[in-house]
Amino acid sequence: MTTTLAVDVGRTTCRVALFDGDHRLAEARGASGASLADPDGARRIAAAVRATFAELPVDGHIDTLALGTTGLAQAPAAATALRDELAVETGADEIVLASDVLTAHLGALKGSPGVCLVAGTGAVALALAPDRRPHLVDGHGYLLGDAGSGFAIGREGIMAALRHHDGRPGGSAALAARAEAGLGPLDGLAGRVQSDPDAVRTVAGFAAAVADAARGGDDVARQIWRDAVRALAETVIAACRHLDRPDTTIGLAGSLSEIDDLVTTPLAALVTDACPGARVQRARGDALDGARRLAGPLPGLDLDRLQAAGLLVRYQRGSTRIA
Repeated sequence: MTTTLAVDVGRTTCRVALFDGDHRLAEARGASGASLADPDGARRIAAAVRATFAELPVDGHIDTLALGTTGLAQAPAAATALRDELAVETGADEIVLASDVLTAHLGALKGSPGVCLVAGTGAVALALAPDRRPHLVDGHGYLLGDAGSGFAIGREGIMAALRHHDGRPGGSAALAARAEAGLGPLDGLAGRVQSDPDAVRTVAGFAAAVADAARGGDDVARQIWRDAVRALAETVIAACRHLDRPDTTIGLAGSLSEIDDLVTTPLAALVTDACPGARVQRARGDALDGARRLAGPLPGLDLDRLQAAGLLVRYQRGSTRIA
């Protein structure tokens, strides 16, 4: 059997799993905080993988390491650097690097055509057409995109807290209290966040407080979530239109997809209203399942198109990229 180390690295969490064939033997979870497109992103991701990998009971040779991460398309040079670090660390014969939205899609829809929305710290959708032509929507990063993401929700929540602190309209006392409890005094908060090397994770983490305030009846927090869901729906609807199929299957992945009351239920309603016939469902498998699939043959997928879109790179040990 083939031993595969599957890795899913987001801006907040790093997960690794050891597979024997398609059987998951063990899994570990650790912290991340980096995108491959970040300065020093390859080193930081490798460090996160190294720390999490150390928690696994690995006994024997790893045939393939398959990793999904953010920022692959934006940082091809960093991909080579990451390959080098991972090869030394694991000794794997083959290393496959993929965009996290591709591994999520392969886990959610098992390689079938359709749309996968990954909504966590960031937000991106991948549509795979019946001919497996890929179409990406959003995923432009926290500065220019990722509409409706955990980062966007957390940022809006912190901004509402600061508006209340300043006495400006649109503020929220409930969010101000939660920001002070979780992030410290509001005086100087902006400076502390902006100088925080893990600012993206810190801001995205405040989304949980915004959810708590929304469930507690805070109108500002409720509106933040409504706006986020509307933005996510727009991303999914745009992805569906690339496929031009009334019966598109839409898989929801990422941490926000686990929130039924604030995200999944209203999102499904908005999407099916705009795309009658579309089927919105929870992912059938996770990104680690998707990464594991990259270790084997990928029937029906157009590897050249995936590579051209910056979604996939394969390396053999001691070689340059091969796909």
